[in-house]
Amino acid sequence: MAAAPVETDEYKEVLYVLGLVFVEIRVTESLSKAQALADVFHNVPAMMNRHFGLEAIMAEIDQKSARHGCGRMVSALFETAYKKSGRCL
Repeated sequence: MAAAPVETDEYKEVLYVLGLVFVEIRVTESLSKAQALADVFHNVPAMMNRHFGLEAIMAEIDQKSARHGCGRMVSALFETAYKKSGRCL
């Protein structure tokens, strides 16, 4: 799959959510929650490094979060990121 060049500002909310995810993984007492979040987000930095577009990254996150049953939690994290940035979903 060829990746198109992407402006780094496009990743602003994804980077913010990654920070939130790292905190969630660190503070949770649930190993299964930590493992699910790690699986959902572990390819994201590599995809960003390879300049995948936000649409492709979000599709990966959505597919994996649905598989792990944590879609609502991931959506809430992105809502927080978008509110903080002042941009709309």
